[in-house]
Amino acid sequence: MEVIVSISGPPGSGKTTLAEAISQRFGLEPVLIGQIFREMAKERGMDLAELGRYAESHPEVDIELDKQVIERVMHGMKEGRNMLLEGRLAGFMLHRAKIPSFRIYITARPEIRAERIKKREGGSLDAIMKDMEEREKSERERYFSVYSFDINDMSIYDLLIDSSDMDVEAVVREAAEALEGWKG
Repeated sequence: MEVIVSISGPPGSGKTTLAEAISQRFGLEPVLIGQIFREMAKERGMDLAELGRYAESHPEVDIELDKQVIERVMHGMKEGRNMLLEGRLAGFMLHRAKIPSFRIYITARPEIRAERIKKREGGSLDAIMKDMEEREKSERERYFSVYSFDINDMSIYDLLIDSSDMDVEAVVREAAEALEGWKG
């Protein structure tokens, strides 16, 4: 049986860090939705923010992204590969496609996420907080418009982690223990 895991969450929550650790620990092939979105932006001659704004009025962008992601997962499943899907809507995509998976949602308080983004990318904390608010509002509206899905609905996830007051090792340990106990 293939193991399919998803890690979803907002920017700065720790989803990429957790995805890297869980992929390595369990030998899962990572599928990074953000990387696919970046490739789509590059193909269109846009940066990430531009494509995000464009997608607000062009639902075909999100539909194409989802199609590419699910095709990669289905191809991997046909080949018997164990996979980890990381991205804002990773859990929802697998849920919607009825692909059996262990779905993790990680978050942190906004000020913690902003500090992490600042440490990773630089910039002013105020600008990062403003950008986060705008991006999250845009995504919430886009996803509801395209899918009638509220990204704040946590009912589809098997594990919820608030990484605000946890170090990386504690987050990885919690996710790994839950995944090891999962029966699929």
